[in-house]
Amino acid sequence: MGRQKNIQLSGSVSHLVFYQLNGESYVRSKPTRVKQTKATHQRANDFGKASKIAKAIRVCASPILAFKPDRDLINRLNKAIYACICNNEMISDKSLPSLTGFEFNEKSELSARCKIKIPTPVIDHAGITIQLPAFNVMQKIVAPAFTKKINIKITGVGIDLKNPHVYNSSNVATIIEYNNTHIPAQQIKFPITINKGSLLLLLISLEYTTDKKIITDVRWLPASIVKAFVY
Repeated sequence: MGRQKNIQLSGSVSHLVFYQLNGESYVRSKPTRVKQTKATHQRANDFGKASKIAKAIRVCASPILAFKPDRDLINRLNKAIYACICNNEMISDKSLPSLTGFEFNEKSELSARCKIKIPTPVIDHAGITIQLPAFNVMQKIVAPAFTKKINIKITGVGIDLKNPHVYNSSNVATIIEYNNTHIPAQQIKFPITINKGSLLLLLISLEYTTDKKIITDVRWLPASIVKAFVY
């Protein structure tokens, strides 16, 4: 470690780093090689895998999102997937609490807009099946003023975990009038191929419509991962 005199520099130039410490100016050379521990290397691999899975989720979510994912959403989703990996949730026949309930839009959370409880899906060779319970529209869904209709968009997704990519997905959209109507229980099927070792997701978004137009205010664009599990 050398000490600077006369001309005092800061920052880096080539392989040298100039800095100040306790009022004195110093210069040191950059290390020629940064040694990674086994744990550091594993964390890097896990975060790389998390980023690939998160990208696949953004791809399958795009049909139901009314906005383009920003850097904040991308980072939050990466961290949620990374938490699943660190918590050893990415194993067969297990739900993913670190990912279930992920909100794509923190300015309009689905959990605050929609109080319909989605039961545990049934998974078999035919795909994913959910039993949507009966509900009163105005009691279970919060909407902005002058809303006339609500488009409930639901996507069922299968993502390969070994080589992260969306291998199958199915979309269902239901338009309902926004009034004091009672909607009967119904069964919704997502006819997608289910491969062992897959990440399975159910995504839901709401789209509000007035007499004249679809509402595009980001405060009313909720979308969320309501179920996440490994098959």
